[in-house]
Formats: sequence, C-alpha cells, structure tokens
Amino acid sequence: KYNSYNLYTKEGFLRSKNEINFYMLCKKFNIKFFYENSYKDSTLKYDFYLIDYNLYIEIAGFMDKEDYVEKMFYKQETFNAIIVDIDNQYKLLESIINGNFDRNDYKIFPSS
Repeated sequence: KYNSYNLYTKEGFLRSKNEINFYMLCKKFNIKFFYENSYKDSTLKYDFYLIDYNLYIEIAGFMDKEDYVEKMFYKQETFNAIIVDIDNQYKLLESIINGNFDRNDYKIFPSS
C-alpha cells in the first residue's frame, strides 16, 4: 500500500517520500538491505544497511534543523553512516554499484 508519505513493505513501514524513493532504487538495482535496525552495540537505529556493501545509509530529511543535523553528524562520525538526500540517492547507489563510491562526497558538517 502506498501514498505520498507511507509505504508498507515486508521490510517495514517506510515513513517518508525520501525513504520510499531510496527503497524503490534499491529494489531497481537489486541491492539487498536491512531497514531500520539498531546500529551494532547501540540503541540508535539506521535507515538502511546495504548488506553486500557493508554500508549504513541515513536518509536526510530535516537538514534545516540544527538538532537533526547534529544527530546525523553523530551517526556519520560514530557509525560511519552515509547521509544522503533525495537529490543524490540515485548517484550514490550508482557509484556504489560501479565501484567508484567516495565517502567524502557525502560528508556533512555541523553548523557551529
């Protein structure tokens, strides 16, 4: 079932257009993933984990909110998560598949 903000799947309940878009791209590229499990040794959850690439992906949503950016920066620095917005999801997956992925292309920095 799908509307513009939610998608019910066997992997879980996707709660945003950005997550739905990334989910659909993973399916298109036949990328195996886990959705919304806890990071190792943490209670914090990731959005996607790309199994064959050993990559945590956080789908950027509220990058205009300072506390949200701080949380994403923490996940980036602590868990090596990749933070990606909807405009760069295709480019990210394409670069991963083609073997020319550069983590530095997706670094974020806190505003302060």
